[in-house]
Amino acid sequence: AVTSIDAEILSTNNEIAAQSFVYMAKIVVSGAVNGTNKEFTLVKEPNPGSLAVYLNGLLQEETSDYTYTAAAGLVPAEINFVTAPRLGDKVIAYGVIDNQ
Repeated sequence: AVTSIDAEILSTNNEIAAQSFVYMAKIVVSGAVNGTNKEFTLVKEPNPGSLAVYLNGLLQEETSDYTYTAAAGLVPAEINFVTAPRLGDKVIAYGVIDNQ
């Protein structure tokens, strides 16, 4: 038999499951990696302060290695490297993405 306490727990669990959640996700970075291009766009915009940019597996520091510009209207979010990644370099970004 389901007691009132069991029913309350089930109700609480269902409410928690229905709430939105936040997770760290890989963000697709687009732009030519050719030794001259410094500007790359992000397919999704991460939550403020959550962006992590990697170049060849090394975490880059915002301001000293790259700058970040948040999306504005139809203009997508961008990262601009101080020094252009060389041909064959791997640019990867992660960030907290809201599921809503």
